[in-house]
Amino acid sequence: MNNQTIYWVWIQQLCGYGSVIPSTIRQRYTFAEDFYRAPYEEKALCLGKSDGKLSFSDISNRKLHNTKRIIDYCKSNDIEIVVPGDVYYPQRLLSLRNHPAALYVKGDVSLLRSKLSIGVVGTRHPSFFGEFMTKGIVEGLVDNGITIVSGGAIGIDTIAHKTTLYSNGKTVCVLGCGIGYNYLAQNRSMYEEISRSGLLVSEYIPMSPTGKLTFKIRDRLISGLSSGVAVIEASEKSGSLITANYALKQKRKLYALRKPDGSAVSPGTEAAIRSGAKPFVVYNDILGDCQDEIDLLGEAKEEPEKKFPEKIIFEDIEPGVVHTIDFEKYIKRYKGKDAGNSRDTENSEIPEAELPDTLNINAANERINDIKPKVIGDKAEAINTASVISEKPDAVVKPAEASAVQEQMLDYLTETAKEVYRCMTTDMIHIDTILFRIGSDISVVSSALTELELYGLIETYQGNMYKKI
Repeated sequence: MNNQTIYWVWIQQLCGYGSVIPSTIRQRYTFAEDFYRAPYEEKALCLGKSDGKLSFSDISNRKLHNTKRIIDYCKSNDIEIVVPGDVYYPQRLLSLRNHPAALYVKGDVSLLRSKLSIGVVGTRHPSFFGEFMTKGIVEGLVDNGITIVSGGAIGIDTIAHKTTLYSNGKTVCVLGCGIGYNYLAQNRSMYEEISRSGLLVSEYIPMSPTGKLTFKIRDRLISGLSSGVAVIEASEKSGSLITANYALKQKRKLYALRKPDGSAVSPGTEAAIRSGAKPFVVYNDILGDCQDEIDLLGEAKEEPEKKFPEKIIFEDIEPGVVHTIDFEKYIKRYKGKDAGNSRDTENSEIPEAELPDTLNINAANERINDIKPKVIGDKAEAINTASVISEKPDAVVKPAEASAVQEQMLDYLTETAKEVYRCMTTDMIHIDTILFRIGSDISVVSSALTELELYGLIETYQGNMYKKI
């Protein structure tokens, strides 16, 4: 924690989570404190705040007061705050135009700067095949010194974290809520172990609960902290596809699992492959792309054998299943066979917070020839770009169809986001104009713009400029 921490946390609370404004502030001011102490007119220009709203001095005092309480809570609960300018702030995240103004971490903070880390994501309801492959893939990556990054949810995330801990590896758990929030009580012992031998990370203040968008905003950090992302198994509604989309946007390496005979593991992994993911079967396929980085880690085989502490055993991680998986034997045995005994429940209802990113119209215009929104109960099913791509490369979305899809997406938005969207056009517009048109506060509008971007309805440009897609 440095002398700029309090001001970065204040900026975070002022702008909201997932905002591009902290990046703009970092470009314009040497220190966060300079922005805090800048005249009202400068702040208004940077934030896009128009006159006639709640006085900026009132907002400043209130937010700084809250910031001190947040910092005191973190100090008393062994939670570190990492902000831009700190030695441990991840360089990978600084390259994101909406990088976090502050990260709340507990554990081995040096893992934020891991030279080689792979994000492992997938469904909350894996099949037996998905569980088996996750354990073997993660173990193989860990044996080569790779840090495992995942989201701490049930299913593939939990298997990845626990297998890493059992194998005495390093894992980073990126939460979609505050570190102090009681999320998934059944994983509490796992979180505690990660805080001792790995790292818990959150963009949210310690007691922040989960919400409609918290996981989507979080997903950009899983890919952002990783050298590459591996999608093990996913349904068309899996939140892991949001992470996959972020990985592509952030130009990270993206992998999607296939069976040894080349057949599909799940609809979600095939969707990721159509979007640009590289198919893989065993962990060696990933290692082949990372060999240069592995060599830089200094994990030379001639080094003396390391002595590890006693392995951590979780009741649902069987040592005989996790350790020393022979993939060549596996491929010979299961090649060409249908993976029976599946316990896949991909059609199970997914919490609203984990719904996937919806259709990106720009990407879809190139190859989509037919869009048929489905209805589940009284809610329209979210449509993922990759899941509706046609095999006909020359097909395009007709204007009327694209408009219908956009209207379909509006059903998912908050009322503020709908209002912001309807006041925008396909011409670029400054955030100050949006504030003037709807008469709302900067933090509310910033959150709405983030929501619209997550749903692929708008594009963001430098200088707080936005336009409809």
